[in-house]
Amino acid sequence: MKQKISLLFLLCFVSMLWAQRVTIEWDGSKIRDFGDTKLNLPNFKNQGFLFSQNNIFITTKQQVGEKQLKISNPVWENISAGALYEISKDLLPDYEIKDVAYYNLDGDRYASINVSLFKNVKGQVQRLSSFEISESNIPNSIGSTMKVGTANNPLSAGNFYKIKVDKSGIFKITKQFLQDNGINPSSVNPKNFRIYGNGGIMLPEYNQDVKYSALQENAIQVVGENDGVWNDSDYALFTPRGRTAITCTIPPTVMVIKE
Repeated sequence: MKQKISLLFLLCFVSMLWAQRVTIEWDGSKIRDFGDTKLNLPNFKNQGFLFSQNNIFITTKQQVGEKQLKISNPVWENISAGALYEISKDLLPDYEIKDVAYYNLDGDRYASINVSLFKNVKGQVQRLSSFEISESNIPNSIGSTMKVGTANNPLSAGNFYKIKVDKSGIFKITKQFLQDNGINPSSVNPKNFRIYGNGGIMLPEYNQDVKYSALQENAIQVVGENDGVWNDSDYALFTPRGRTAITCTIPPTVMVIKE
């Protein structure tokens, strides 16, 4: 009988190791300094804060075995738009963003886990309360690469201009910026202004990490777009990540203007 009880306890303990529930410890707001801009953003006590694509992410890293991890069983709660502070409600997605990327370091295998914490479902803002990290039954092949996101090629139509960022932060595109790069602002409808890149983040350093299948549209905010004319006071904001992030390869960021 003692052997059976000990075996049962051991199995339960092993199961708990690969079924970890992460609870977000929300803690009001905090002013974050992005160099040229400061924003008052929702804050939590957990480690791994990341602001990207007009959203807050929690990012964690842990050593893993031979199997892949999966993110499941999220618990969302409805909140008021005021709880977003300086995050734009209208630019939030209506779906959750989550990914697990794998890499080797000093002979050990690690997983980098990223989960978005806000979404806008039919006008109702939702905030993530908790989620579960567990081990899946799919073998973790170090030579394989996972691809996510849309696979449509945005370069098939429109006029494109390439720009590069060398640091993380909030960047502003003005009428003067367009003129300095040989673009006639009078031919640009700000409602059709888009920025494409690697989903707002840098290209992964390791070949086995998660990759997008094609250029992804970055979240941007265009101020003054309603009249369809790019005036002197109009501008676009976006939040790319540069060399100050974890990885160290700078991806090209592409602007597209549809006339």
